[in-house]
Amino acid sequence: MMNKTILFLSLGLTLSLAAQEMFLKPAATSPTGWFPADDIRFEVKGTVPAGTAYRVTDWRGQAVCDGTLAGAELKLPKLESGYYRICWNGDEASALGFAVQPGPSSPPGSTATSFALNTNQAYLTHAATGNPHLPASGREAVSGLLGQCSFSDAREFFNWKGIEPVPGKMNWQLFDDNFSLLHQAGVKITGCFRDSPRWARYQDGSDDNSVAPAHIPDDLLAVYRFCRSAAERYRDKVNAWEFWNEPDVGFAQESAWNFASAMKAASLGFKAGSPDAAVLTGAMCLFPVRNFVKSAFASDLDFYYDIFNYHTYLMPAEYPALLQEIYALIDRAGRKPPVWFTETGTNVEGQATLPSCTPGKLEQSYEQELMVAEFHPKSVILLKQLGAGKVFPFVLPPFNEIGGAKMWGLLRQNYTVKPAFVALAVQSRLLSGATLLGECEERNGVRSFLFEREDGSQILAFWSRSPLETQKTENAARENSSPLEREFVLEAPAGVCHVTDPFGRRETVKAAPGNTLHLKADRYVRYLEGLSGLKPAHPAVKRDAAGMAPFAGDRTVVLKAVLTRNLRLSSGRDFVDFRSESEPVGIRVELFNLSAESKQGVLHCSAVDSPQPVSLAPWEKKQLDLQFPVPEAKTGEFRFSGRFNGQAITSLVIPYRKVGELLQATPLPRAGQPDAWRTNSSGKMSIRGNSSENSVVFEIDFRNVTNRWAAPSLPLLLPQESLRGAVGMEFELKVDGNPADAMYPLVYFFGNHVQAREPYPQPTGEWKNYRILFENLKTPEGVERFQIALSGKQEKLIYQVRNIRFLFRSEK
Repeated sequence: MMNKTILFLSLGLTLSLAAQEMFLKPAATSPTGWFPADDIRFEVKGTVPAGTAYRVTDWRGQAVCDGTLAGAELKLPKLESGYYRICWNGDEASALGFAVQPGPSSPPGSTATSFALNTNQAYLTHAATGNPHLPASGREAVSGLLGQCSFSDAREFFNWKGIEPVPGKMNWQLFDDNFSLLHQAGVKITGCFRDSPRWARYQDGSDDNSVAPAHIPDDLLAVYRFCRSAAERYRDKVNAWEFWNEPDVGFAQESAWNFASAMKAASLGFKAGSPDAAVLTGAMCLFPVRNFVKSAFASDLDFYYDIFNYHTYLMPAEYPALLQEIYALIDRAGRKPPVWFTETGTNVEGQATLPSCTPGKLEQSYEQELMVAEFHPKSVILLKQLGAGKVFPFVLPPFNEIGGAKMWGLLRQNYTVKPAFVALAVQSRLLSGATLLGECEERNGVRSFLFEREDGSQILAFWSRSPLETQKTENAARENSSPLEREFVLEAPAGVCHVTDPFGRRETVKAAPGNTLHLKADRYVRYLEGLSGLKPAHPAVKRDAAGMAPFAGDRTVVLKAVLTRNLRLSSGRDFVDFRSESEPVGIRVELFNLSAESKQGVLHCSAVDSPQPVSLAPWEKKQLDLQFPVPEAKTGEFRFSGRFNGQAITSLVIPYRKVGELLQATPLPRAGQPDAWRTNSSGKMSIRGNSSENSVVFEIDFRNVTNRWAAPSLPLLLPQESLRGAVGMEFELKVDGNPADAMYPLVYFFGNHVQAREPYPQPTGEWKNYRILFENLKTPEGVERFQIALSGKQEKLIYQVRNIRFLFRSEK
């Protein structure tokens, strides 16, 4: 457990809200509670009873100073750098956290090792969040806070759908203002868009009125032009661009190869508008790395990105396996491209437990905040040790999910800084400009990582190994929250060294006879300065500098495919199978010339004997409809390539499998009985049968609910309904009402050491059969129940399910 003082404070916070909002808030000059040492001021709100006493404690609960509230302002005496809490009348439940810190140690972005944050302030700092304590300008408050720190980079979303709702008519104002504020703060921007206007899509996907409709654009000429315009406009502010957010999960419905085609167009546009800016791959996020990612890369994505990009919310114990899979995918042709993580986060602290100043949104207890403050600095260093370049912890502004119960923000709902933000800022200030050399030998359960600055001096980041690093699940890591205080000895040069605690307090330490330092560590990251000449036992993984793989051909002719006959897209959107073995296959190949030069050439298809001649005017799109028999092989690929003006173009690859020959379906009759299901939803769910359609109906009322999800659960009768050996499942589903109101189609599996999810395609208003081949479910024999889930946008969601079957490998 934490020490008793901290535990008491965290439990007492359930009573803190009224007192906190009644008496104090940071002065308007420091609205986030980030103060210089000699100007720590609070506004005294409302009528304060005479003699109201206050007390300031450090982050461990030790008293620092006290006094009496009087007048409209409270100014504290000068304090050392650190994280503090102020309470009044002895009521520690009323504690308000704040930080005292120096300014940045070096110009952001000018250093060898840089530290970043996922800010997303364009969307999370505006009045629509419903936050009554939003500063007069949320973006100005957040940007101003960043300007006082040493962070070099910020990841920001921008919104094509909002910028260009009508072709050619642009409104950039929101992002002009936002990017200018970040630029003034000295922060480089990584820009990402994850939406498209309806006019840029011509297949399925009606406009769903969301910020990020899950449909990748089809018009690659429009993609190119928009990306070129954005890159030109923000050339001096944005140093990296990424196309799309997490297309391997619910933020896209299109195939892996069509994501690759759209990303190629986006990459060409970004480079045309800002040649020096880096292009990142669209951020994938699942582990193990899904076949969707591998299928996208089969279409020559290597030649269209400078930096590989991923998101992870794994426990650090899983990082080595994740990076191993990523490197196996991208290390080809003698190149080792850089890897960034533009989102990292954790669920180790669990769901928030305390009310906040925003109705319906919870805050973490102080104990939970300290868990996150342990996680993020460790996560950044551990990923960098494994070869990651920039790491962007998620997310700076206040942001809640799961009906308000999961609090992600590094700022509270009242916009004051949390311990995790301060810990990351201290890390950035001390380590920016230093090169990570590697990890030293572990001493008495203490891990240490050696950094070297440009002047040759060294700094050691060290901490006690904790379950956060050894356990692969959040629950297991949460079981031991003791400080894990340990002593260790370090050989050091003669002279004076300094240790900085996780929140910036600096102490002097001197070497003992024999040039040894006797140091104390706990589970939080500390920093030892004043070293030189040390060598790591395990050097950090080094990757190549940013740059695209060389391609001896023409990148500007981009191919895209439309499935027209006898082909069915898999649930993972990573391959096609065939509805019939006797019917021909139909694919429409679209060719886009994304250049000002006329192109003459031929298109080759691996399934068609004769090449197809094509001429393309500048900025022209043409299409060819191809038909051919179903191949004899059970698995393979359709490969489209070509040569234009004497140069090869990049390929389009569509993997196929004859799933019908490989699998047999076993029905689950009990799934057609309404009473076999269990309600599970953030709203009020009812379950009934529909005899006319032989289906089970799930109806959910989401009134007065902000996070609208439904996941009706079916417990399996074991052992007779065991999924041992299952490789997939099928079911029919339809949505009653507007299908665009249903989002995030997922099937969840739970059981003995099992927790997995598999996506299925976006549902429609008609009955449709969905086939899922398991990618994330590795141990189906452990499944005890499954859920067929959807989220809703309106106050009511109704969907029906029937004919659930599980797929097993055929004996044929």
